[in-house]
Amino acid sequence: MSSTTTTTTTTTAPAATSSCNATLYEIPSRDAACAMPMNGAYHTLMTDCCGSASVISYLDCDYYCLAQNQTIGDLAECLIKGSAAGQVWCNKNANATATGTATVATSATASATEGQKSEPTGSNETVAMGLDIRSVLVLVLVALGGIAYPLD
Repeated sequence: MSSTTTTTTTTTAPAATSSCNATLYEIPSRDAACAMPMNGAYHTLMTDCCGSASVISYLDCDYYCLAQNQTIGDLAECLIKGSAAGQVWCNKNANATATGTATVATSATASATEGQKSEPTGSNETVAMGLDIRSVLVLVLVALGGIAYPLD
């Protein structure tokens, strides 16, 4: 009699990680702006929707532009119409407009803990701020096609 032995080994690959995930929603401007992931199609869309505002890449992950001569709501609506669900986020409410022009940070750092003010350092004091749960919910509503206003 002969016998056959079969051995099966199962392994899993480590999950892919990205430095972009940790900073995804941190638009590096305090002014009214919206952002999208970095890819060629979204750069073209942002160039069209942002009008005279510059489309700026940040952290080699995402693009953003200020809501110059339009509201955040109008900018977000334009971006959402041309993108996949969940690919647009903004840092102000729907009625906000940009008060200045965007500049690219050459060197900036910030640190903050919940409930404390961020203290920027660097050449132009650009600060990346974390989002609280209410801001995330507003962004989710914007991404799903509804424009929501903060509950402040």
